[in-house]
Amino acid sequence: MKISYQSFLFTLLAVAFSTLAFGQNADLNKTIATQAEVVASGAMRGDYKTLAKHTHPALIKLLGGEESYIEIVKETMDGLKEQGVEIVSVEIGDDIKVSEFENEMHCLVPKKAKVRSGEQTLLIENHLFGMSEDGGKHWVFIEADKLNSPAAKQILPDFKTNLTIPVGKPPVVVEEDK
Repeated sequence: MKISYQSFLFTLLAVAFSTLAFGQNADLNKTIATQAEVVASGAMRGDYKTLAKHTHPALIKLLGGEESYIEIVKETMDGLKEQGVEIVSVEIGDDIKVSEFENEMHCLVPKKAKVRSGEQTLLIENHLFGMSEDGGKHWVFIEADKLNSPAAKQILPDFKTNLTIPVGKPPVVVEEDK
């Protein structure tokens, strides 16, 4: 079987472009995962200023600005702690879905959180929904299952995406790692 020079060149270029696209996709997914991990670790450490930098500006505005947002989140987390609720761990998954929609990039990032409440540890599996207006350099996040709630219409009244927003799973009691 004889392969023409043009056919060979076309195949070589197709492989090169697909490799380049995969590399760009891997870099984008790494950026998204890194920023999602910053959000998760910020919440666990009480670094609410970092959390605010990766929270959708519409939510920050709705809650009265960055200082007010930070105070509300701090009070909420302190209240949970007083009730014996503690975030044990948060794991960001690598099955990230990315899409371009109108002038934004959107993503869905799988997230598993272990939360201790009294003697029980709960596993909560859901997704973060991310948005970027700068080509994927900086991402802001919101809990994806919250986008299905009526309250989301106040925060993002014109929200649209071409990604399917998954419904969060109910928490499951898990054995504590000893």
